[in-house]
Amino acid sequence: MLFFVIVSIIGIIYFLFKRRKFDFYSIGFFSSLLYFSPGYFGEVSYSSNLILSLFCTAMLILTVGRDLIIPNKLELMSKLNVWMIFLTYTSSLTFVLSFINNQKFIFVVALILQILILVIGFRFPLVISLISVLVLSLNKFKAFKLIRYRKHLIFGLLVISITLVFKKFLFAIKTWDTDLMYRIANNEDILLSCFNEAEPFKTQSILNKVIETEFEVPLSHLDNFLALFVFESESLGIEIRSFNYYFQDELFPGAIFNMASNIWAQFYALGGWVGILFMICFYNVLLGFFSKLIQVRSTLFKATFAVMGVYWAFYLQRNSLSYIFATQKKILLLGVLILFLTKAYLYIRRPKRI
Repeated sequence: MLFFVIVSIIGIIYFLFKRRKFDFYSIGFFSSLLYFSPGYFGEVSYSSNLILSLFCTAMLILTVGRDLIIPNKLELMSKLNVWMIFLTYTSSLTFVLSFINNQKFIFVVALILQILILVIGFRFPLVISLISVLVLSLNKFKAFKLIRYRKHLIFGLLVISITLVFKKFLFAIKTWDTDLMYRIANNEDILLSCFNEAEPFKTQSILNKVIETEFEVPLSHLDNFLALFVFESESLGIEIRSFNYYFQDELFPGAIFNMASNIWAQFYALGGWVGILFMICFYNVLLGFFSKLIQVRSTLFKATFAVMGVYWAFYLQRNSLSYIFATQKKILLLGVLILFLTKAYLYIRRPKRI
């Protein structure tokens, strides 16, 4: 543990005080701190994307209806459909793109959609969107000491804290139980449990268990990547077996809910420490790749690559490789779809020659 703390402190000093550009290596480091935190204790106005987001929202409400306020997440998940997936990614792209283009009205609408998703029961889209905006707002500067931007750091910590605490209030909000809200807000033990029972502790338990038991998965597990060439593989009947499919019943037979995953546990199960080393190299190569991609001039693709980059740098820590790649595919295809819709709109609106 001492070595882990020393390495963390060295990394914090480097990223806060070293004069450097803010990029996905920065997000990757701080997301690693978050998800390995248990170790410390043991210029085109793309309005078509907004229209697409609102359409997905309307279709989700029409097809799912009152079931959206089901407080039990397992039951809720069984009711949701492909429109929830579309809304998740289109609203994130709308949020980030409107920030880049300084479209205040669209930004507010996109924020409302993100809050709607939060109330439905999913925190990660709002977090991903806010981190994407943070990356783009800081990446435009030349090399600097991150510690100078204390307000951005405090804002980031505040967002993470709020999303952790919000989970405890979600049941009370969906059932509109004001008494329960009051009891939670005044119970220090419940509020503290938001942090000491947070997701990083659960995901690291997966890594600990895999290493402890020398759990292995076959290399054929990677065959799932062939399905990534299809937009919504599972909806079309293509079976994708995630890492969770292999480990949960065997290592955590008493777990009631589907657990999150752990990318480092997945690659340890695939190839031991060699697998971990490979994933470290692969992870860092793509961090550099996405840091270059967000320099593109197209605001649409800047937003698209920013969201994709944050999923890779941050959200990868609690997921499997197949899930993240599937997510990247959906975001990229939606970016291309928005571009196509925008070009079609501009073509229709252009003046007719007589």
